[in-house]
Amino acid sequence: MDFTNTEIAFASKSNGELKKMSWLFRLMNKKWLVDYGSQLGLVAVRLRLPFVSTIVKKTIFEQFVGGTTLLECQPTINKLFDSNIQTVLDYGAEAKSSEQDFNQTMNEVIRAIEFGATNESVPVVTCKITGLGRFELLEDLQNGVKLAGDAEIEYQNVLKRLDAICYTASEKGVAVFFDAEESWVQDTMDKLVDLMMERYNKKKVFVYNTFQMYRHDRLAFLKKSHQKAVKKDYLLGA
Repeated sequence: MDFTNTEIAFASKSNGELKKMSWLFRLMNKKWLVDYGSQLGLVAVRLRLPFVSTIVKKTIFEQFVGGTTLLECQPTINKLFDSNIQTVLDYGAEAKSSEQDFNQTMNEVIRAIEFGATNESVPVVTCKITGLGRFELLEDLQNGVKLAGDAEIEYQNVLKRLDAICYTASEKGVAVFFDAEESWVQDTMDKLVDLMMERYNKKKVFVYNTFQMYRHDRLAFLKKSHQKAVKKDYLLGA
């Protein structure tokens, strides 16, 4: 593997696409433009100005988003696979606040897993746990707050959503990566993902945790996670 070989890294891009990418990232390096452009862009979106959608779709959206639906992503997936590049599907939802939003995220992640099961070019789906449960609830769990009443029901719903996603991944043979998040909820994330790994990573790894190795404590945590997996007889996904 050679990350310095840009010919391989950008083999799927045309010269025109590369020039457009270069132009876009040069603009994004101008702090004043990003600061003012972001504010003006949000106002323009709220006002539903007709040209905004076209500009966004032809610039930022085109660079960072595969599509608004799974089928809309398919041409990009196919194009990448033509250059022997596989795709990781990531439904763009996090920091939601309602049970309806959390259930929608769960359903979309499950749909992505089912979609990946029919595409050899899509071996992995990623998921953010903050898209499945309220941030404040996850923070309370990390701080050792005793849950009761509605909060306990909320927590059980988070577990059910996680379990539904991981069960589908194991049944369909598609891996699910759980993203790392803010340090003040990360311990909660780790415990939840460990629980799913213990349940579904018995013979093959379907559930993966993310280890932020730029943190000074994560190498020790990675070793500890491996020891825990060996002791409890499951496979660690890292």
